[in-house]
Amino acid sequence: MPSSRRKFLEAFCFDHQELCCVLCLTLQHRKCKDVQAIEEMQNLKNVKMSMLLSEVNSIKVKVGKVMKEKNSEKEKLDTAFTEIEAEANQIISTFKDKLDSLLVLFIKGLNMTREESGNAFENKLKTFKKLSKYFDKLECTTKKVQEHGTLNQMFIHFEKSKAEIKSVLTEASSVLNTSSISEAKLVKGAKLDQVENIDGLFELESIKTVAVEMNAYVKQLLPSESSVFSKTHPFSSFDSIILKYVKAIDLNDFDVYSGVFVSDEVIVVGGQAALKSSGGQIKNINILNGKIVEEYTYPTVVKRLTFDFESESLFVSCYESKLYHFKLMDVVSREIKIRDSSQNNGGICTSDGILYVIVDKTVQKISFGNLQGLLEICFDTNTSCISINGLEIDSKNNRLLYSSENFEIVCTTLDGREVFKYKDEFMTKTTSLSVHSEGLIFVGDENGSIHLISEDGCRRRTVLKSSDIFKTVRDICLNKSCSRLAVFGPDYIELYDVCTGSG
Repeated sequence: MPSSRRKFLEAFCFDHQELCCVLCLTLQHRKCKDVQAIEEMQNLKNVKMSMLLSEVNSIKVKVGKVMKEKNSEKEKLDTAFTEIEAEANQIISTFKDKLDSLLVLFIKGLNMTREESGNAFENKLKTFKKLSKYFDKLECTTKKVQEHGTLNQMFIHFEKSKAEIKSVLTEASSVLNTSSISEAKLVKGAKLDQVENIDGLFELESIKTVAVEMNAYVKQLLPSESSVFSKTHPFSSFDSIILKYVKAIDLNDFDVYSGVFVSDEVIVVGGQAALKSSGGQIKNINILNGKIVEEYTYPTVVKRLTFDFESESLFVSCYESKLYHFKLMDVVSREIKIRDSSQNNGGICTSDGILYVIVDKTVQKISFGNLQGLLEICFDTNTSCISINGLEIDSKNNRLLYSSENFEIVCTTLDGREVFKYKDEFMTKTTSLSVHSEGLIFVGDENGSIHLISEDGCRRRTVLKSSDIFKTVRDICLNKSCSRLAVFGPDYIELYDVCTGSG
């Protein structure tokens, strides 16, 4: 195409992860299955741009934090060098006549080392300041594009920002990933009165940080499961979503009641131990190889799980009115007992530092900062916690969804005002639900089916029918990117990719 003719980027090829103009579509992407016009991406402003703005802000905060830590390390090291010099002077003062010349040689070498170390820190601090200014500028530009840009401009800015951020951080790594002294101290000779040269008198002992692998700072500064490096997936709609079978994991008669993703590779499942009299268990399963990574035992059967990615905390809802909270790599750190021991708790979910719990016929909540306090009643419901039920947060619309005792899917505001209620003859016994980032609702049915309910609660589709492989669904959950759905039955996990119909 002649340079005088301007190329307008109007579409995106998800197969090749490329922005496309009309000519590119015609010549290079005719056979591609996943191509979508940017103007049709109606959720771009609320989803992708908000995601980019959030990550830019997160990176900016981390850059500031690391810059502060490095500055503190430099000050600490400068203090150590100063203290070494003072200590050396004190030792030398008793042997002043004989050792003045040796001291001069040592201080010269010390200052050379200090200068080299200072230069290394200054270069890194300059790089961090440069990064901080870059992300300030990118944050400002992103806000302007989000507020005033067209969908075309927003999407182009989002994709170009991904490449630019990666390039900027990788370039910075060439300066940041260099070894430097992190600690220094003075080592005195055993017999100072016998030494005749600087080698026997003093030795500067320093510990250098190991040069980390390239892009280590990129990994440190980016949020976990960042969208900057992740593949861009097509925008999902109610009519286009399909589930593609990936694999099944046999849990060898472990009676599963619930499960949750804690990363793209690890799922935590909870339920009843193989020996029914031994209470409950949770198991960390590596879904790549199906092996158990860790497992924990509880005095009662585990009913429901939820994982908060921000605080990296797992919350466990059990029979006998008990809730547990702990970090995945730690032992149980805290037990929360519901106020009335005769009450049953069920579905749980988290949002913005708040744990929501279904307790008998109410939704109750408690903040992460007050986990030893009392649960606060939010509103009444028509739920039953004798069996299992679902409770999820719809982050896009800032609302709650739960399954009722009549097997309806009920959507409410956070303070309990009903938004919609859905049930039909195809949904016989709903057990669980999981909400997509675009507001679509996956529902698990006891008969083994998976349904999809539209964001407005007006339509339903069956996206997975029951089969001989599994005859009941006890729980379902989406991973953080909403690209994979896990289905949990009495003794299995099944994984499905969440795709569009053209995928």
